[in-house]
Amino acid sequence: MDNITLTSKKTAPICCNKSTDVEIIAKENTVNTLSDTAENANSENSDAENAVIKAKSGASLKIGGTGTLNINGVGKNGIKGAAETTVTVDALNLNVTAANNGIASDHEVIINGGTIDVDAVNEGIKSEPENTVDETTGEVTLVDTVSAGKITVNGGSVSVQASGDGVQAYNEAVINTGSVKVNSLGDGIQATNLTINNGNFDITTNGGCTTALASDANSCKGLKATSTIRINNGNFNINSADDAIHTNEYVYLLGGTFNIKTGDDGAHADTSLFVGEENAEDGKLNINVLSSYEALEAGTVYFYSGNVNVTASDDGVNAAGGSSNGSDFGNGWNNGFTPGGGGRPGFGSQISQGSTGDYSLNIHGGNIYIDCGADGLDSNGNINMSGGNVIVFGAASGSDNTAFDYDGQFALTGGSIFGAGSSRMAMAPTASVSTQKYITLNSTVEQGKNIVVNDSSSNILFATKAIKNVNFVVYSSPELANGDNYTISATNEAVVTNVPTVEPTVEPSTKPTVEPTKKPTKTPTTGPIVEPTMEPGIEPTAEPTAEPTVEPTTEPTGEPTAEPTVEPTAEPTAEPTTAPVTKEKINVKATSKNGKYTKIKTINNEATTSYTNKNLNCGKTYYYIVKGYKNINNTATCIAESKVSSAKVIPVKATLKTAKLQNNKVTLKWKKENGVSGYEVYRATSKNGKYKKVKTITSSSKTTYADKNLKAGKKYYYKIRTYKTVNGKKVYGEYSAVKTVKIK
Repeated sequence: MDNITLTSKKTAPICCNKSTDVEIIAKENTVNTLSDTAENANSENSDAENAVIKAKSGASLKIGGTGTLNINGVGKNGIKGAAETTVTVDALNLNVTAANNGIASDHEVIINGGTIDVDAVNEGIKSEPENTVDETTGEVTLVDTVSAGKITVNGGSVSVQASGDGVQAYNEAVINTGSVKVNSLGDGIQATNLTINNGNFDITTNGGCTTALASDANSCKGLKATSTIRINNGNFNINSADDAIHTNEYVYLLGGTFNIKTGDDGAHADTSLFVGEENAEDGKLNINVLSSYEALEAGTVYFYSGNVNVTASDDGVNAAGGSSNGSDFGNGWNNGFTPGGGGRPGFGSQISQGSTGDYSLNIHGGNIYIDCGADGLDSNGNINMSGGNVIVFGAASGSDNTAFDYDGQFALTGGSIFGAGSSRMAMAPTASVSTQKYITLNSTVEQGKNIVVNDSSSNILFATKAIKNVNFVVYSSPELANGDNYTISATNEAVVTNVPTVEPTVEPSTKPTVEPTKKPTKTPTTGPIVEPTMEPGIEPTAEPTAEPTVEPTTEPTGEPTAEPTVEPTAEPTAEPTTAPVTKEKINVKATSKNGKYTKIKTINNEATTSYTNKNLNCGKTYYYIVKGYKNINNTATCIAESKVSSAKVIPVKATLKTAKLQNNKVTLKWKKENGVSGYEVYRATSKNGKYKKVKTITSSSKTTYADKNLKAGKKYYYKIRTYKTVNGKKVYGEYSAVKTVKIK
């Protein structure tokens, strides 16, 4: 191309036929422009190719040179490759504007170099085989099962502005090096599996962290993968309205520098999040979460190395959520999770989470500094710490949150920890499973004072400045020896502090120039609450007795009234772990995992493998073991004992009978349930999207609701759930099946 200006009124200015090899070269110091018109996307036009440059199936298209190529996609796409077609960009200055996708190919897009600038109404750079989507279920079925759906970036400078996703690969996206800047309303970079080996990244989604998202807003995460994100190196500035980094399964942050601002989670994995490599230098990885709802969250979290400095309005690091089909590599590859993961602040998770044993927060190395408005380190299961350095400022004094919060146990066997926050729900390491000494302070320390740890000789072991008012402090390090006296005190005197000095290297990018297509509404402050179901635990420490002991302090002090209709969501599945039972089985029950277990049923039939425990208290968790007995010398002898399983009692599942359109409103009818306090109605604009609560019904006898002010031509999805108020708090049942109504 040598200073060419070419416009086609009815078709593509350049079309590469099937199975051809085509190379387009922009000559040095030339400016070349290709354009089409709206007619090129007219379905009644038999010559329409829906792209300025169209490469048909099986073709190979390379675009390079040292000149400039401008592409104006007025009809639909800028550059489009069909099935089994590879589109490769080298060296040149390429500027693409498009009414749909900028650069796309069903098989593969490869960028080796050059300066690429894309402005697209839909996706910026895309690789997706032809498929169909079920409007009701959202299920995707591939029509083209041969094309790879892959994007590879080997270098160059890529800038994308898009109203959809910036970069989208159906299967795999691999970025080896280069510079990528994305300003999108959708996800920044999205794939099934995303691997980044190096490069510089500046990503802003949907206006950044200050955008308030509506419950039905499209996904607008910074880096997003259905399965795995693996980042080995690179420099990242991410300013996202939704999660900055998000996967449905695994995130590996192994190297690089991250400066993150987000309206939700800094990094979220439904299954496992890995921070740093084992035995790596801490300086290889630097994570700075400057603002977030929760900074780091996954079903299981592992810290091995790196410098982590995070700020969160809610929890700093949270082990919660999970994946329904993933396996946790960090625990031997065999521990599958139940669904979960949580949504945006105020929306909650849309599906049930797993049990305590599914979650853990594991710290083996690295330097971690947390400033948050709720729990600093929060695990729905255990916290295990064998190395590293952790400094946590949790919620200020007076809050119901604390520096460390766990549902299982906190095993401290190495490393150093400092935690400061509120005393109301304060927790320290679990002494019975910890090998390292810790000390605490239970008095108020005002913001600005220095908190100092001294030994008996007044030597300063640790000091840091209180960044908020706190009234509980816990400290531990390998330096603390048994038999010596240590103190924690507050002083106004200047001392040498130990707070990490990790600072962001580059401020994340600011608000994009592209505007949302519709004004987002304010995020609700409440949302669905998920309830754990089965909870495998540890062996009981005492033999069952006839009477239960006193409840632990974490259990409610008041007992709700028993409801005969309320039953556990799942039956305990514990089985004897040794010899088969030939005589009888005994089910025993407790109200705390390590408490006294009471016999509730003797079953004199070895073939019976289930039992239903009725008349339980709603909102309470019950713990079960099964003991197998054999008749030996006319004496019932215990020969097998299961592990602990548990179930939380929740209200009966709601049954949504009908959802009908009547007089421009949707009338919902559901089955009346006994023993509940009421119902909650939820609505979404896609079956698997975010559901917003539209109505709370405070009477168990009312079984209808009319939803008004709906948009014509739009499809709405509804589900309901029951709730029961126990001790002033709602306990929720499972969601009903979804009903769909299209507004005419």
